[in-house]
Amino acid sequence: MTISEGPFSTTELAGYRLAQRMAYDCAEHVAASLWEGITERETAAMMRDYLSQRGIHYYFHAPFVWFGDRTALSLDWSDDDFLPSERRLTQGMPLILDVAPLVEGFAADIGYATCFGSNPLVEQMLADLESYRAMIPKALNEGRTLQEIYQDIDAAIAAQGYRSSHHAYPAGVIGHRVTRLAMGPGDEALTGGFGSSAFHFLRDKKIASAADPLISPYWNGTHLSDHAPEAGLWAVEPHFARDGIGVKFEELLVVSPEGSYWLDDELPHVKRWQHSTLLGSGVRAVGAEDFSLKGAIR
Repeated sequence: MTISEGPFSTTELAGYRLAQRMAYDCAEHVAASLWEGITERETAAMMRDYLSQRGIHYYFHAPFVWFGDRTALSLDWSDDDFLPSERRLTQGMPLILDVAPLVEGFAADIGYATCFGSNPLVEQMLADLESYRAMIPKALNEGRTLQEIYQDIDAAIAAQGYRSSHHAYPAGVIGHRVTRLAMGPGDEALTGGFGSSAFHFLRDKKIASAADPLISPYWNGTHLSDHAPEAGLWAVEPHFARDGIGVKFEELLVVSPEGSYWLDDELPHVKRWQHSTLLGSGVRAVGAEDFSLKGAIR
């Protein structure tokens, strides 16, 4: 059952912010605790243990963990392929930790990309993600539709020499709605990694969107996204790949009548980019800020 879909009060936004920070704390802690030879499934169990020890037992979706070339995703993946596997971690491997806990019903959904040890290509690709964080709310505030922004992002990714991995997600989404969900008996059950409440929330909104695309819970490149986003919270996850390496960030975006903005700037990937700027690293990609948002592909 859905408790609230927005607009949200300051107190409610604080609840979502806490959920998001706890999810990122989990990802950072677990990523720093990994060892060579650990499997994706063992890593996912570590994430669940971390959250369980902090009183979190309900999920929008349980941990997804991808090592090596699985970080790039594949268009031929089945739903089960997204679940943690027996792939083992080795030095230099990219990895992605993705988890969506419910904290007092407030949903967060985060994606944390890094590498185990040193990998210069992973580091460059993580730097290349930065421009999309500025691009997305700017484009929304300029009145671009979800479909147009999706296409703009794809074109910018291609201009950087990468391929868009988010096409491999179910429904090809680059984002989806999140909300505050009930946590009652039976809601701990998982379907394809998704919590019962989240599964029904997404399913019911998808069914309803057949009559009214404006309430679709998905952000993709189809005609169903040819409109401005519904007000509320969206988990947004640009994801691209090259040479068997995939990187992404995922965080919550607030969409309101007053404008669109990221819920929180105190996140690991944002701090990484700020640190690189302060160091004067000189790393600069041909990125989304170089790419016209107006008529990017016409």
